[in-house]
Amino acid sequence: WARLESLRFLLEQSDVELSCHQVDLLWEVLESFPDALTRFLRLCADTGRCLSPQARHRVLELLSGPGVRMGILHQISGLDCFLVFFVCVNASEGLVEAAG
Repeated sequence: WARLESLRFLLEQSDVELSCHQVDLLWEVLESFPDALTRFLRLCADTGRCLSPQARHRVLELLSGPGVRMGILHQISGLDCFLVFFVCVNASEGLVEAAG
């Protein structure tokens, strides 16, 4: 978890964003650790600076596809992560209005 936190810190402090390909690699590597994966992605979404717009779309796709098979959405952290990305992606597309 410390390495993921370090990665998130570096992404927050720079102008670098994770791409779709990098999200796919993270997903593949961390699929055995769904709690760490969803926690990391949720924190990345909160900052709004870690993921490219295309990567945010990719995360939403993964959470609603392979994430379901991995059982991620059966966990509170996974469901929370999905909700955040659902709102984030749809708000950026102008389809919903994010409160707060």
